[in-house]
Amino acid sequence: MGLDNIPEPYPCEGKDTTIRTNEDKIDCDAMKKKGVCPVLNHNHPIGMLGTYCWFRGKVIASELEALGYSDLETEFYSYKSPDEIRYLIESVKEVHDEIKEKHKNNGTSIKGAAWNRCFKNGELVSETYSSYEDIMSVFEDAIKWLELLQENNCGFKAWY
Repeated sequence: MGLDNIPEPYPCEGKDTTIRTNEDKIDCDAMKKKGVCPVLNHNHPIGMLGTYCWFRGKVIASELEALGYSDLETEFYSYKSPDEIRYLIESVKEVHDEIKEKHKNNGTSIKGAAWNRCFKNGELVSETYSSYEDIMSVFEDAIKWLELLQENNCGFKAWY
């Protein structure tokens, strides 16, 4: 199952720089080409159907679940108002800092989300797990994306 987090409203909505198509939809490609897209310099995962400002929430949710933070994981599966984003940023930063402090000198002692699952002898087996560096990168991407939402007074909705 997938999970995409979609800004609401989009960070570019209501700005003088918003470019729209003839159908009155936001033209993300035109905005990116013109250099006015608010997420232009962000580096975060997006789903295959997402626009530049969507966040592939399944990435952070999978890491949170694997690390035992299921309460925080579920926060990405529901609507968040702009006011609730501050709490989410603080919570994700807190977990990030906790993991960083606990594993900074021995990153190999942590195993994140499972990837490349396959069936072997009738069992589901995970061949690869996120490394310490992968986990830190996912958390940092999520924090930056959430901060972008906060700066632009956006919440998000979840699509899964």
